[in-house]
Amino acid sequence: MSGNPNLPMVSIPGLTCGTPTLNFGQSAQTTKIDGRDVAVLYPCAHQQAPVTYFMFLHGTLQDAQKIPFTMNAWPIHTLIDQYNIVEVVPQSAMGGTQWGNGDNGTDLPFLYDVVDWVYNTFGPVFDIRSMWVQGGSWGAFYLSSTFACDPKFQSRLTGVQLIVGTGCPTCADRLSCIVGQQELQLGNGNPLTAAQAEMQSDMFNIAPYATKHHCAAKTGPTDVGNVKWWDWPTCDKGWVYNYMMAPGQHADAWDPAAVLKTTQELKAIEQ
Repeated sequence: MSGNPNLPMVSIPGLTCGTPTLNFGQSAQTTKIDGRDVAVLYPCAHQQAPVTYFMFLHGTLQDAQKIPFTMNAWPIHTLIDQYNIVEVVPQSAMGGTQWGNGDNGTDLPFLYDVVDWVYNTFGPVFDIRSMWVQGGSWGAFYLSSTFACDPKFQSRLTGVQLIVGTGCPTCADRLSCIVGQQELQLGNGNPLTAAQAEMQSDMFNIAPYATKHHCAAKTGPTDVGNVKWWDWPTCDKGWVYNYMMAPGQHADAWDPAAVLKTTQELKAIEQ
C-alpha cells in the first residue's frame, strides 16, 4: 500500500499529501483546471503505490458550498491515507448550481479535462487501480444520464455511486454500481417500515446488472452504523453491487461507518 520504498514519496507541486483536518464547512486545498478551483487530495505514499481515484459530482449547490458541503456529506477524505484514495472534487460552472444546467456546454468538456489531469498527474507516479465517481442528488442524475455512459470514460471508469438520486445507469453492465437513499426522504416525512424498505431496495435497477456478473441473490438488510445495507454477494471478480438506506433527510451527512464500508467494498474489487 505504501508503494516502492526505493522510490521517492509522491509530491505534487502546490498540493500537500495526506489526510486533511477539516472543520465543518471548510474547503480543502485546490488547484486550477480550466480556470476552475478543483479540490485535490492524495495519500502520503511512495511512487508505485496502488490508489483509487474517487471523484464527486456535487448536487444543487451555490459556488461557496460545492466543495465543502460535498466533502462533509460523504467524508471519504478521512480515509485518504488509510485506503490510498486520490480524492477530486470539481465544481460545475461558476454562477450555476447544477451540472450541465446553464453551463453553456462547458461542464462536460471540463470534466474530460479533470479526468485527463488526474491520470496525467498521478498516473505516472501512482498505480491507479480503479476510478469511481459519486453523484449526489442532481449530481447523481447527471452521473447516471450523462457522465457514466460517455464513451470518453469507458476505458477508465470502474464504478459509480448514486446518492439520493437515480438508480444504476443503462451502461451498468460495464460498471459496478452502489446506490444510496435516505429513509425519511423516500417515506415523505415518515420512516419506512421494514417491508417498505425492502421494496425500495428493489427499485433502483441494481439486480439486472448484478445478475449479469453472476452475483448471488440479494441479502440484507444488515446494520452498518445507522445505515441499512443490502448486498448482491459473490459477484465475479472485479464487480460490486450494493444498496444502502440512511435514516436522514435528503441532504444529511452520511454515517462515517457507511463511508468506511463502501470504501472497503470498492477497494476489495481491486485485489
